Amino acid sequence: MVALGLAGTSAAQRIVEIPATEEQVAVTYQEIPDFDVETIQSEIRRRVNGIRSSAGLQVVKADSALQGIARVHSADMANSGYFGHINLRGENATRRAHRSGYVCVGSLAHPVARGLGENLFTGFLYESYRLLSGGGQIIAEFEWTTEAEIARRVVDGWMASPGHRRNLINPEYELQGIGVVITDAYEFFVTQTLC
Repeated sequence: MVALGLAGTSAAQRIVEIPATEEQVAVTYQEIPDFDVETIQSEIRRRVNGIRSSAGLQVVKADSALQGIARVHSADMANSGYFGHINLRGENATRRAHRSGYVCVGSLAHPVARGLGENLFTGFLYESYRLLSGGGQIIAEFEWTTEAEIARRVVDGWMASPGHRRNLINPEYELQGIGVVITDAYEFFVTQTLC
């Protein structure tokens, strides 16, 4: 059997199974177009700061250390086959940051260490696909999305989730890092870390 993921408007993945026959055993996939991770990250930052500005909040500045922490977590989820705020070592965002040497410092009357905020998202690089068969092959033909559409889906998804929305509009956060990783399975993982 050949199993392919189908992305819809929801975050759930549906599987289409096609019985393989002796005449029809090969599946040809399209090559993934060049998606620019930096463009996606920049567009997510722009959208997040647009929401914060509209709410009368200060923008969160890009922080390279937080971006590194976010990217490592996205890569870990993609490579280790899980999706969650707690990694397979049992560490949350703050613990992962401490392990890398990063401490989020806030200010009350004096500097004080505080925990990181974190938002996650995963999805597929395509809107839909169709299967074409013939000549002993199954050809998967995809309708690819764009970097701007990926960023819009990510931020809209966060805003639709009460906990993620609270992180986005939390006035205490001043810095953010966005880490995007794209897999060979046409999937993307996004981590946003906030301090």
